[in-house]
Amino acid sequence: MTSIENGTFTGCWNLKEVQIPTSVTTIKDYAFEKCKSLKGITIPNSVTSIGVSAFEYCESLQDIKLPIKLKVIREGTFYKCKNLRNISIPSEVNSIRAGAFCGCRSLENIKIPTSVTL
Repeated sequence: MTSIENGTFTGCWNLKEVQIPTSVTTIKDYAFEKCKSLKGITIPNSVTSIGVSAFEYCESLQDIKLPIKLKVIREGTFYKCKNLRNISIPSEVNSIRAGAFCGCRSLENIKIPTSVTL
């Protein structure tokens, strides 16, 4: 498996933890949308692309470390992740798109690399 397809886990309300295998390079649009109980996800450094609204409404997600090869944080990636507190953005990221963190009202720590254009 090299990708997690569009909407694969959409609405899996009881999903709590995910460990993505290192064979995955792409997480497509809305892959984990509305996984309201998702607290933890391990994204390997093999992932180079995360789709639009991939984690939208993952309300229990608290901390996330993005893969080092990621270049773009797309529109609505973490939209309404209301308990997201900490996020680590790798230095390879050069663009954060509209609404990527909209509604992340608990966000406490974020370090944006100087290479990013907003």
